[in-house]
Amino acid sequence: MSETLNYEVMTVDPPLADQVKRWCKASPEHDENDPILFEEEVHFLDKHFMVVQVVSAESSAWTHGILFDEQGRSCGSTPRTGEFLGTYQVGNYCVTVEKEDG
Repeated sequence: MSETLNYEVMTVDPPLADQVKRWCKASPEHDENDPILFEEEVHFLDKHFMVVQVVSAESSAWTHGILFDEQGRSCGSTPRTGEFLGTYQVGNYCVTVEKEDG
């Protein structure tokens, strides 16, 4: 991997950001067969990509980012957190999730 930080920004609608914040504080309703409440890919110039997910748990939801290489193989993931907005970094790959300006 290169020493250069690969950086992208993912913007989300304010209502979505607020909904995820609520999910992370209380148990969200979801389909038992699909615990993923939100998932979006962010692509880097070198064809790596990071998937940012919000995953339902029994008492609340948690978020993390999973980095994939250009062949779609997992290269690592961020620690689980209860915060959706902010930075997800794996190695030299970084995605910042921000609210869209109204």
